[in-house]
Amino acid sequence: MWLNDSFSRPDLQALLTKLIENVPVFSGFTETELLELLNGAEKRIFEAGKRIISEGNNGNFMYVVIDGQARVVKQGDSYKKHELGVFGRGDCFGEMALIDHAPRSASIEALTDCILIRIRESDCWKNSTVGAKIFRNIAGILAQRLRDLHAVVLSNGKT
Repeated sequence: MWLNDSFSRPDLQALLTKLIENVPVFSGFTETELLELLNGAEKRIFEAGKRIISEGNNGNFMYVVIDGQARVVKQGDSYKKHELGVFGRGDCFGEMALIDHAPRSASIEALTDCILIRIRESDCWKNSTVGAKIFRNIAGILAQRLRDLHAVVLSNGKT
């Protein structure tokens, strides 16, 4: 496990507490639950400009941004790319594939060098309490993104 290999016990506890307090997808977790979830997680590093997720591909994992920024890009008509947003520290992406198992709806590219945690769907279900918490948190994140999108659509429709 990359967490145990990289941190002393006190540093690991401090990191887990920080993740629980600052990363919405981990909200409400205990340190033990988060450690259990992250036991199978992988640390991934992407250099600026590298593609992390490709639109249209299938996936059974999500990412959490530990450091850096990544942008969301959607292919439009005439193959024109549209930037839909930017993710930064504490944000997650790729979580929709865990919910509906549909192909990725957009591409994610590293804007800066990024340090990410990659969590597989199977790790979310090893413990039903952990699974319930992470999927509840994902639902909250997706609901907020939908509310934000509604606000943008409504503000663009004003004359």
